[in-house]
Amino acid sequence: MKIKTYIVLLITLFLAGCSAPPETPDTIGAMYRGGLQHNGVFEVAAPPASGELVWQFETNGEAHASPVYAEGVVYIPSYDKNLYALDAQSGEEIWQAPLPGITFSSPTVLEDSIYLGTFDGFIALDRATGEKKWHFPTERLGLVRSSPVIYKGAAYFGSDDRNLYAVNIANGKEIWRFPTKYKIFSSPAVYNNLVFFGTDGGNIYALNASNGEEVWSLKAGSRIFASPAVENDTVYFGNLDGVFYALDAASGEVKWELPLKRGIVSSAAVHKGVVYFGSLDKKLYAADISNGEVLWQFETNHEVYGSPVIAGHIIYFGSDDMSLYAVSIETGQEIWHYQTGGFIGSSPFLIEGLVFFSSYDGSIYAVK
Repeated sequence: MKIKTYIVLLITLFLAGCSAPPETPDTIGAMYRGGLQHNGVFEVAAPPASGELVWQFETNGEAHASPVYAEGVVYIPSYDKNLYALDAQSGEEIWQAPLPGITFSSPTVLEDSIYLGTFDGFIALDRATGEKKWHFPTERLGLVRSSPVIYKGAAYFGSDDRNLYAVNIANGKEIWRFPTKYKIFSSPAVYNNLVFFGTDGGNIYALNASNGEEVWSLKAGSRIFASPAVENDTVYFGNLDGVFYALDAASGEVKWELPLKRGIVSSAAVHKGVVYFGSLDKKLYAADISNGEVLWQFETNHEVYGSPVIAGHIIYFGSDDMSLYAVSIETGQEIWHYQTGGFIGSSPFLIEGLVFFSSYDGSIYAVK
């Protein structure tokens, strides 16, 4: 590239407000559900297999969001309006940072920054200190409940203001927004340069990640709280009607449906030909990805809002019976469970030998 052409390009980007995402490698960092596709699979050599408590950290409010681990540190927000950074091995507090109100959003950690939704928009914090780098305000101070996914320099997230946003992670500038008619609780997933998410009105969308243009959409019954999971060119999710869907990722065509008696809030995990998800009928289901046939079901003592994750031959998930369960993915038999003092609606995060999760009792747990 000639020097003159390069200078013109730099000026053009500057005049555009530097809103376009930088050309970066496909680095995604540590995020909700373990990756861009939100399939809930963690590649660890030694999954937690005993259910023994390693540490418990108490905050001053309920903990609804899911913890995220990055390089020896666990990051978790609390209803006490703080984001905590905890030593992963000891549970000792490294720092806490005040947030503008309560948050449901789980953080994404990438390089030297932390990104998460808040009561009045979306923020980036310094990873070492928790100090705020920038703040992106949503319309009408819309609450951001969804957890961000970061893809090629952009953060994608939904808001109560009924928009799905793409924001430049370098400076907090808006790249594009996609308006819907309903609130967006669902956390978006990214696959083949498409962004997938559901709405409070029961719509599921696929957008072009680069420009926000709609590729397809489907009215899929009632409210969608779950985050789509994408695997093998298929999008998996359930809704409050109690219907679990498998859609073609490219076209939105319905491959199969699995109707249940109660609603589905839990996001799905997909692994080796099987999709796993919880239901408000108190059960965790395992279904064949080819046709939706139920292979096994595991019953808890209360509704299953929590989203399951998988490592090795074990699936981990929380229930409103206040327990975190470890269940065999082959048989659906319980391996162990750990009892807390509150509902567990979070999605666990796994590393070698440890599972991290939060509880409505206000505590963050590490179990081995």
